[in-house]
Amino acid sequence: MKLTDRPIFNSIPLDVNSAFERRRSRAGENIYNFAVQIARGLFKSLAGGNEIEIWQSRDRHGNLLWNVRDRLSGRSAQLDSEREVRIWLEERYHR
Repeated sequence: MKLTDRPIFNSIPLDVNSAFERRRSRAGENIYNFAVQIARGLFKSLAGGNEIEIWQSRDRHGNLLWNVRDRLSGRSAQLDSEREVRIWLEERYHR
């Protein structure tokens, strides 16, 4: 191995501008992604304002639970059976 008199820093290409541009473009991309998420959430809440959400979950003992939420009225419930969900839905439409 032969050592030269050249300083090592001269052999490393250093492009500060391109590194700065990459950081700036990532920041712009993050802002864009955040704005898209906000717009999607806003559109979903406005367009799907009267939808009923139904999903299943489990309690700490492993029992199946049915979760329902009426986005229009703000009512929600956690029920034990599909039959109870149907009753809950019928009550919503008969009020």
